[in-house]
Amino acid sequence: MYTNEDQKGWHFQLHAKTHIESWLIEEYHFINLAHKKDGSSVLEGRLPDLSAFYGVLLLLRDTGIDILSLKLKRCEYP
Repeated sequence: MYTNEDQKGWHFQLHAKTHIESWLIEEYHFINLAHKKDGSSVLEGRLPDLSAFYGVLLLLRDTGIDILSLKLKRCEYP
């Protein structure tokens, strides 16, 4: 049985200083990756909970990617 809590999640947008290779996040099908002309990258997507978000942050930390900005917002899935 699903509750209202099951329909909530977190939307994030992360701007990284460097180019992120697509293979790094290919297992995260819910994350979109865009490369900017200035060599930076933008990750954006929805995550079911904060532990999933921390997993993405740890992945970036472990690969040495610098984060320029981060937006995180609680949302409801359609």
